[in-house]
Amino acid sequence: MNSLLLYAIFLIFFLFLLFKPNGIVFAATPIPTPPSVSDSPDPQYGGGTVTFSCPSCTNGTVGETIKLYVCKASDCSNCKITKINAPSNPSFTVYGSYYPSTYVIQTNPGNTLNEDSAWGNISVFDAWAGQDEGGNWTWDFGSSITGTFRIKWFARITGDYLPSYCVDVFYGIYISNDGSTWTAVRTGEFYHAAGASAWSPYTPTYIESVTGTYRYVKASIYSTVSCMVNRAELWVDVVSVDREITSNCWAVSSAVSSGPSATYTCPSCTYVTNTYYGITCSQQEHPATCSAITSALTFTCKKENLCSCSVGECFNDCKADPDGVGAWCCNNNQCSHDGSCYTLVELPSTGSSSACILGENIAHNSQGSTNYRYAVYDGQLYYCGTSNSDRSSYAEVTNLIPGDKIGLCQCNPDGTWNCGGVIRIRGGRIKIVS
Repeated sequence: MNSLLLYAIFLIFFLFLLFKPNGIVFAATPIPTPPSVSDSPDPQYGGGTVTFSCPSCTNGTVGETIKLYVCKASDCSNCKITKINAPSNPSFTVYGSYYPSTYVIQTNPGNTLNEDSAWGNISVFDAWAGQDEGGNWTWDFGSSITGTFRIKWFARITGDYLPSYCVDVFYGIYISNDGSTWTAVRTGEFYHAAGASAWSPYTPTYIESVTGTYRYVKASIYSTVSCMVNRAELWVDVVSVDREITSNCWAVSSAVSSGPSATYTCPSCTYVTNTYYGITCSQQEHPATCSAITSALTFTCKKENLCSCSVGECFNDCKADPDGVGAWCCNNNQCSHDGSCYTLVELPSTGSSSACILGENIAHNSQGSTNYRYAVYDGQLYYCGTSNSDRSSYAEVTNLIPGDKIGLCQCNPDGTWNCGGVIRIRGGRIKIVS
């Protein structure tokens, strides 16, 4: 008895799967929920990229892909795939050569917006060799929408009146942007000789997926005058579009089966800490299924080289300009001067750029009037220290102590430079007197 009961349960379950028109949909929810999103590296410099990743994110079923959306808003508004249902009660058109309004009917057109057991359908019946007839449903979204359009439907047909007659019934799903030029998504033709009043097997339950910019969706079924049919039905369960809006995203990944990642490029001269939220969405689910949204996370962009700055804003160093014109982001081995950054190594012995660390251009026998601690001589930087422990913080600078000379310039005990004169001879001889 137990065995018979078990067999009966299995039999009922498989019969249910066989005859239920829309079947069973095993949802494929992106995991984890919410995703474990991180950004690296952080902080990043201006012009550099911040990479957002979710290594543990995988698809829900075989063949599915997911996208990672890095949102600016906590509800990920305008930064994910959003389902837009077609308007209820699509326009209904009948046509034919006999009495099409009598032999073409619609049922439950308003129930074609949700995946449930209350499908809408168009029926064509009592068609014979003296007439042709058909009907269309047309959904108008109101304006052109760019996204992935999805139509879930199936069709079936009864047996013919006489097995010797053919049964010629056509069905199709179409899509259009202007309402006049239609592109076929899927079309088909019934051939059935199962005998009078016998239903044919259902067509497969199709979930069409068309990506592009469209406004109209049309479902059509019709018979020809050359054959006859007892009854044919086109069933539609849902008409919608998955519209991807990314205007409020920091970044969006490509569609992958697992481990999605996306990048954002930091602006050049902006210091900011941004808040972001992560969500993953399936690209094949109907409607598109998204994970829960992460809690608030942050990433930081810092200013790049040559940007004006305040302390803490630069990716490297914020260095005050000795000319008093502000502060600038400069690399570790650079100094600031006249709103620019200069490398300390091999600075020219002439020109204003050589004074970017308050250095003094000195010749063999002369110096300027400022008496800076740093001096540029033959393209090299020198520092005049007051003692052995008074040294420059720059590795590229040669440190001197009082009494050391470069050319005819000597480092003084107070850290200034003393450059002596040179006797210039125009002609003749010099007599040296002891």
